[in-house]
Amino acid sequence: MSDSRYAIPQTKTDRSAACPDFEDLSRFVDGEVDGDRAAHISAHVTHCAWCFGLATMIRAYFEAAAASADAT
Repeated sequence: MSDSRYAIPQTKTDRSAACPDFEDLSRFVDGEVDGDRAAHISAHVTHCAWCFGLATMIRAYFEAAAASADAT
């Protein structure tokens, strides 16, 4: 008998077609996107939990990489 609390979801997450791709999100976090595109991504990240979480992870990676580079 299986316990439904540990079931792996079989459906896709809430990520939508409106979400920016990884490269755009990464460039946005790194400050390489400007103008209307930056405003659009910023507004999207504010309302999309998936992209907010991904942007947070990208930011943490960039900060860790910078700290590592500074330490050497």
